[in-house]
Amino acid sequence: KASQKSITAATTTSTDVFHQDLNLFNHEDNSTKNKRGVLPKHATNVMRSWLFQHIGHPYPTEDEKKQIAGQTNLTLLQVNNWLVFLLVIYFHRINFYFVRISMRLTFLATCTEYYFMINITVIIVAVFSCIVVSVFIVKNT
Repeated sequence: KASQKSITAATTTSTDVFHQDLNLFNHEDNSTKNKRGVLPKHATNVMRSWLFQHIGHPYPTEDEKKQIAGQTNLTLLQVNNWLVFLLVIYFHRINFYFVRISMRLTFLATCTEYYFMINITVIIVAVFSCIVVSVFIVKNT
């Protein structure tokens, strides 16, 4: 009986934990809800403007971050998070476009190479045909 009680207690405990875990996904529970706010348009414009002005080295110093935070009325954490997010998205897109462009250039180079090879082949066949025809004409005269 003692072992049965401990199994029941363990089962109850694991069930309680399971229900607690389910509560993490309950949208009515404000304490565990992921709060994601949309930043004001003015703030995003200021940060985006800073990023494009510093596109060569888009990593602000702490003083620049504080200045941006002051201009936008955001916290330093919000500025940091937004800039990190934007850099990831920006560089992901740049990398994506770079890969697409390089694939297209490779394709064009391959097509051009094949086109060039086909033209060379046509020229060689044409020259060879002229030689054969010339030899044939010379032999028959």
